[in-house]
Amino acid sequence: FMPKTGALILAEVTAENHLRSDFYGFELLCRLRAEYRWTCPVGIASFMPPVYLSSRFPILDYPQHHPFLQLPATPASVENLFSETEPVGKARLNEIVMFYCDPLGRLIHLLTHGRAFHVLYKNKRPDRDFSVKFASDLEQLKRYLDVLPVPESMSEKVRQLLKILHRVAEKQHSEFDVSKKMADIVGQLAALKKGV
Repeated sequence: FMPKTGALILAEVTAENHLRSDFYGFELLCRLRAEYRWTCPVGIASFMPPVYLSSRFPILDYPQHHPFLQLPATPASVENLFSETEPVGKARLNEIVMFYCDPLGRLIHLLTHGRAFHVLYKNKRPDRDFSVKFASDLEQLKRYLDVLPVPESMSEKVRQLLKILHRVAEKQHSEFDVSKKMADIVGQLAALKKGV
């Protein structure tokens, strides 16, 4: 589901045990752009001034895609928030994700925290909804790899992992055999991330 007109996220949202000062709303914005491929405008609302936030979160440098709403806000300013915005084109979306949303970090997060991938990664016993969650995670991973170039040194290993994951989906490969491979790839991606 993606709204046509746009969506509004509170920068200080406290979801998933985050403090207001973490500005978790920007993480949600990156997830919508990188993982769900949202192209609609996504506004950010905050009690902090935009000058402070844009120095910390330069994704706000795209006001035509990420309009800012200063809180507290009047009904008129909320109503007019998306009046001068436009959807994000494919090339611009890739640029936003690549330069503002930590691509390696997002890939690691999906492999270790995806609704089904985390079961494989931690070698846990799958629940009865595993196959539905797995199909969703796999689709998300494919979308993600279409956009983000994997570092050259990792591309072959990630392709092999994708093949194995497809076999799991087709019930030709045991879920538990994948755990070690995932842990290995995640470890190498994390090492690359530290070196960036």
